[in-house]
Parts: sequence; C-alpha cells; structure tokens
Amino acid sequence: MSADVYAGLKTDVYTFFTKSSGTTLLLSLPNWSLITLRLESAGPVAVGTIEGLTPVGTKGRLLPQNEEIKIVMVPLTRLYIAADSLQRVAVQVEPYPWLFEILNAVKAVPSLLGRLLGRK
Repeated sequence: MSADVYAGLKTDVYTFFTKSSGTTLLLSLPNWSLITLRLESAGPVAVGTIEGLTPVGTKGRLLPQNEEIKIVMVPLTRLYIAADSLQRVAVQVEPYPWLFEILNAVKAVPSLLGRLLGRK
C-alpha cells in the first residue's frame, strides 16, 4: 500500500496477508497515525520497527489472536510484519490531524514572537 493513500489524512481499513515466510514492510507513513492491528488467523505474527524481526523472536511484538493492538506511529517510522506462514491481519490506519495543528502552531511561535517584537 502506497503512502500516497494517506496524504489526504483519511482513515483506511483493509486486510493484509503476510508472506509465507520472512519480514515485510507493512507501513511507512508521512503523518502521525494510530494503527490498529488484529490477527484473524492462528499466527504467530510479530510486528515491529526492526527490519530483521521474526515471528517468535524478541525484536517485535507478537500479535494476539483476535485481539486488537494499537500503535501510534511517528512520521516516516517503518512498521514491519513477520510470519512463518500465510496469515491474515486486519489493519486500520487513522490520522492524528489534531497533532498536525499543534505542531504547526508550535512552529509558528518564533515567527509570531518576532513580529510582535518588531523583528522580521
């Protein structure tokens, strides 16, 4: 799934099927996002920010079967997924648009102070 899909800050819901083995890039988003994942098959499946994770290792988080986990993703963080067999994972991506407003306001403070103090 392309990061361009999320440029409009919309919620996206889909089912992801893992490869039969190895680690795959699940998401890399340009915006702050809340990711909700639910393993819909038997597992094991792990997710994490390290490219070399394994479904039964200690480098990621093991997804519990039929339970949602939520992950807050910072812009440009990569989320990987690993499985030993074909697995089905429900994915929901929600933007944090209020966070963009706060960050833009914080970025504007120095300029605003400069104008108030007569500096350019």
